[in-house]
Amino acid sequence: MEPTTILSGDVPAQVTLLKRRPGRELQIHGSARLTQSLPAAGLVDTLRLLIAPAFGTYGTGA
Repeated sequence: MEPTTILSGDVPAQVTLLKRRPGRELQIHGSARLTQSLPAAGLVDTLRLLIAPAFGTYGTGA
């Protein structure tokens, strides 16, 4: 399992520090606000968008 870092406060500064650490890429899961703010701060090198389809059934199934 990879370590998880929960960000709060000055998030761009924290991400800058995380990017300086050796290791693998940083990933964001399920945070639209963070996903929008990091490119605006110039902190995104590559953006990969994954869309998972959701299937549902409606009605009574008869």
